[in-house]
Amino acid sequence: MKLLMALLCLLQGFAVLAGDLDIVNGELVRNGSHFFPLGFVRGCSEQELQKAKSAGMNSVQSEYSFPDLLPDGKDKLSAEGAAHVKAMHQDAAKNGMAMFALLTGHYIPGWLSKEAGPAPVDAQGEKIGLWFPHSIHHPAFRSALEKFWTAAAQLAGDDPNAVFITWKEPGYGLDCTPAAIEDYR
Repeated sequence: MKLLMALLCLLQGFAVLAGDLDIVNGELVRNGSHFFPLGFVRGCSEQELQKAKSAGMNSVQSEYSFPDLLPDGKDKLSAEGAAHVKAMHQDAAKNGMAMFALLTGHYIPGWLSKEAGPAPVDAQGEKIGLWFPHSIHHPAFRSALEKFWTAAAQLAGDDPNAVFITWKEPGYGLDCTPAAIEDYR
């Protein structure tokens, strides 16, 4: 439930603490002890985690992506993708590593690319030249994003090792598509 609440907070553009991580007197505390995350990005194999742990690392950042979890449609959770996410959490826990979950909403599968509408535009209707090809405000993208976050929260559950969750690169600049303007109102 904590992660579901964390994901819902992301709708407001926040990164949040989850799991057994807390802030006490301005310091991070995990499982009752001071915690300073030392880790690496995306290394999730058993061998990589063991090497990191032996080098003094205590955390790992791992990605959940649309193509991994919802490759064939927003209502079609991939069993293979779900198993991969669960395995990442289990391997981190087995090695005593904190999991920093990184939701990557900008890698999108082909089905969403077809449904997600046009590229963001400025007030004159010209493309803004952003690297991201769609408006995050388009109803198809927003709907798929909700399904993606819900699936991620359900897969992570109440894993105490998932101590922080964030959405990677949520800001894509000024967007004046009709859907964006409606969202801003």
